[in-house]
Amino acid sequence: MRKSIAKIGLMSFLVLVGGCASTASKKIEPPAQTQVENDFDEFYELGELPRQTLDIGDCGLFLFASRPEPRFVFFAEAAKGTAKVILNGEETILIRTKTEGDVVDLHYTEQVFQSPLNNVEMKVTINEASPSEGGSQITKASIRLNSTDGWKMVIPVGGATSCEGQ
Repeated sequence: MRKSIAKIGLMSFLVLVGGCASTASKKIEPPAQTQVENDFDEFYELGELPRQTLDIGDCGLFLFASRPEPRFVFFAEAAKGTAKVILNGEETILIRTKTEGDVVDLHYTEQVFQSPLNNVEMKVTINEASPSEGGSQITKASIRLNSTDGWKMVIPVGGATSCEGQ
């Protein structure tokens, strides 16, 4: 009887250990992934501008994307009321349509620019600027891209204003 109880105990132990071993080797299937449809063609990419020059008597706004490697992405000329960017690899001229706020070296702290060809609006906001030799250093600013389709993208930027003497 003792031998049969020992056998039953041993068999029970083996069944439990075997059950543990078999559950550990079961492959757990991850839940099925759902494909999300995104139309990324509607988003704009801001490229890097080449070096820009100012006309005599004009003040420029030079903004750089705040990335690990700063990229020159926005240039505006106060006197002309225009801005220049690279949208999806193409140089694009934007027209200033609205200004608000204080003035920093002939540039308002809030400016709205529109591209008649690209269905996009850019709002440039200067949050912090400090005077420096030949212009101002912009330590905190943003570019907000809005499409008429309703999407928005905000890019933190920094940079400077500079004025070309008479």
